[in-house]
Amino acid sequence: MKEDFITYKTAKLANEKGVKIDINSFFAIDDYLYDEGTRFEVSECTCHTEDDYCTCLSGEEYSYSKKCIYAPTQSLLQKYLRNNHKIVVISRPSAVGQYDTIVWNYDIYTILFNGTFKVDVGKILTEEYEQALEIGLQGGLKLL
Repeated sequence: MKEDFITYKTAKLANEKGVKIDINSFFAIDDYLYDEGTRFEVSECTCHTEDDYCTCLSGEEYSYSKKCIYAPTQSLLQKYLRNNHKIVVISRPSAVGQYDTIVWNYDIYTILFNGTFKVDVGKILTEEYEQALEIGLQGGLKLL
């Protein structure tokens, strides 16, 4: 079993909102080695938050820079929104129709200062948990 990474669309939105989750997984933005939106993992790369460039070591002889944005897993972005912004995103199952088909939706809880919370209920039903979570994460980012 492995973690699902956020999509390029979600990563772009997170980057626009100033979200920086330090992880060795990136999406290329402007690079001759990778097409835009290609996710890559390089342990020798460091992203600079001020200009979104990664400096990558290629052996000991040289380094190069590339325009990139962080590509965290869904669970890391979910935790970031919860811990840093009091936005809780969940994916929940629903039974539909007479055949008890299971579909997935999302809810976004915004924890308010007085201890109450506001709920935004998703209106999109999908067949996959991760897809509903991804759409919910995008909705959570839009609240920033």
